[in-house]
Amino acid sequence: MWWKKSGGNETAVRYGVFLHAKNLPLTDSAGRQCAGGAYTWRYITASDPDSAATAAIESLLTTPAFVDEVENPRDVLKDVTVEKIVIVTRNDKRRGTGVVFYIDTDDQK
Repeated sequence: MWWKKSGGNETAVRYGVFLHAKNLPLTDSAGRQCAGGAYTWRYITASDPDSAATAAIESLLTTPAFVDEVENPRDVLKDVTVEKIVIVTRNDKRRGTGVVFYIDTDDQK
């Protein structure tokens, strides 16, 4: 199959991993510090879903857009969760890895 690569005893598969980072220290449009979060898809080639999840989180923590918004990305590692993991098929057109940030408006009341 085209998406599997043999390497030693392992078979690598292309995974789409949907991540949700919560409790991020962000700055709103008025320049105030507030809590927020981020969503992103990461596309990873790995031997299994657990390895894909680990690599996806590492990818997010080193993505320039994430690093630019979050002062110490490694400090929020505990608040990054894997929402979904799927095997990416040949016909799957999703390839973007942008990061979508949001401000948690419940904390601003």
